[in-house]
Amino acid sequence: MYTRTFFVLLCFAMHSLSFGTIDEGKVARHIDKLIANQLNEKRIKANPKISDQTFLRRAYLDIVGRIPTATEYEQFINSEASTRRTKLVNQLFESNGYVSHSFNYWADTLRATHKLKKTTGSPYLHWIKKSLESNKPYDQFVHELLTAEGPLFKAGNGAVGYYIRDFAMPLDNMANTMQVFLATSMVCAQCHDHPYKKWSQMDFYKLAAFTHGTLINVKGLDKEFVKTVKKSGLKTSGREGPTRGFEKEMRPFYQGAYNSGTGKIKLPADYDYDDAKPNQEIEAGVPYGPEVKIDYTSDNGARKRIYSFRKGEDTKSVNGRKFLADWVTSPENPMFTKTIVNRLWDRMMGVPLVGNLTDMKESHLGVNPQLTEFLISTMKKIKYDQKQFMRIIAKTQIYQRDSSQNVTGKYYFTGPVKKRISAEQVWDSLLSLRTENPDRSVVVPEFSRANLIYDAISKMTLEEKVAHGKNTKPLAVKINKQLTGNEKAKKERKKSARASEWFSPAPMGSTLQAFGQSRRQIIDGANTDATIPQALSLLNEEFLNTIQKKSYLSNLLEKRSGFTAKVQLIYRAVLTREPSEEELTLISSYGDSKSKEKVIEDLFWVLVNCQEFKVRP
Repeated sequence: MYTRTFFVLLCFAMHSLSFGTIDEGKVARHIDKLIANQLNEKRIKANPKISDQTFLRRAYLDIVGRIPTATEYEQFINSEASTRRTKLVNQLFESNGYVSHSFNYWADTLRATHKLKKTTGSPYLHWIKKSLESNKPYDQFVHELLTAEGPLFKAGNGAVGYYIRDFAMPLDNMANTMQVFLATSMVCAQCHDHPYKKWSQMDFYKLAAFTHGTLINVKGLDKEFVKTVKKSGLKTSGREGPTRGFEKEMRPFYQGAYNSGTGKIKLPADYDYDDAKPNQEIEAGVPYGPEVKIDYTSDNGARKRIYSFRKGEDTKSVNGRKFLADWVTSPENPMFTKTIVNRLWDRMMGVPLVGNLTDMKESHLGVNPQLTEFLISTMKKIKYDQKQFMRIIAKTQIYQRDSSQNVTGKYYFTGPVKKRISAEQVWDSLLSLRTENPDRSVVVPEFSRANLIYDAISKMTLEEKVAHGKNTKPLAVKINKQLTGNEKAKKERKKSARASEWFSPAPMGSTLQAFGQSRRQIIDGANTDATIPQALSLLNEEFLNTIQKKSYLSNLLEKRSGFTAKVQLIYRAVLTREPSEEELTLISSYGDSKSKEKVIEDLFWVLVNCQEFKVRP
């Protein structure tokens, strides 16, 4: 008996250790205490507490990126009052909607797109979604991006899209790396010493040395493979010459990022400072944080090249990108943890904790240094679990207070800040009016279509590869059946797909573009400014014929008896609240008794187009 009890306790202890459990409620209360202490010191009052309806709408928009459906509204309001908010938060963070909304955020920040230079970005997008679905720790997420190597389409290797995204622009890629993951803007230092900050051109080139030598291949074929094909005597001729037509179809198999960094780089020919000469080769170094030393006599565990694409290609490597990734993601790096804490606080509260998301000082801790230091410590304790960090914020009392508007200057967190919702939130909220399960389309398969094609080609004989190079259709048809199954079901899902499941970014002229979806050219490039095209887009959006056509909302309305009940349903579905007495009186007086159906239709259009619908409270 004692032995059995011992093993039960041991298993429980191991479970607790492996999952790094903490008391989220206790952490949330301490956050509230740190904010309350500062507000008392500044003699500032916290904003009033919000109603359950406001909390419901805010939580859905912040966590899953859409408003709740009418059914979800009623389920929440009818649940146990004392625990409903906590249960809702836990439920939303484990939903497919969380993956969808978080993907939109990171695709914008990382400038991830479906279309990359001479290839598709779908493996990269799939890797981001898969990482979010599995709740990959943030430090691991970043480390894998910076060290990604090998074929783009190999299963699980989509992270190499991070480098392909900046094809032929390695210096820009390094500048983006510093801004996204360390909130350090060194863009100016690519060309000269920064005029307003301490960063020098030498600082920038020392960082660029880590990734120098990384080869981004988008159109070359492995030289040995091409030789083998030519020696075999197999006919591969196409319109462009003896082998070029064949090569074009085989390119995707070899597209990717190769070499893991030489750790050295030459300064530009016009370098004009006293600390070095033009074209001088320098070694990698970092501008702050823990010192990094590379052993240049070793390959430091770098992967061996599996392909070679050009004659005389330099394949030497000291694994410079791993040294860079270790430094960037180190808990001792003063900017890494602070940067992600600042980002996630901004996502939930609508205002940064410390400062600009892509440009902060090492010493800056924001208006509440104690709060910042505590949140940095918390992020390290929970091992960079993004989901848990945001879940803790959602459970604080400060998150559950009324939002502030028109915030300028120093803000001491009297509550979240009201903000217009993003283009993706607009689209996905419209979807919540059309379908009962708006998250149904968010399904992340084990492999993307491109991964399956790569896997199939890797198993082909030489003759089969040549045949595929001549005609790719048979394999494409086979993969489509394997991945999507019933085509009719696929088309039906696409009619009600969330923004994360559409082409990224959406084409110009779409509702998503009208509402400011990022073109993914710059970091965090989306905007939420109100424009006239947005109003025209909603007025002409066929997707909004929700009342007139058979849809989730129209079906619910048919089941409601009585004009007032229908009005209440519209308010719950569109604005996540009940209509006020004044609103009910005004709506009831609109039109005669024979046009009540028309009144309901007009009311729906008015509420969807009103300002309240487009704002996260």
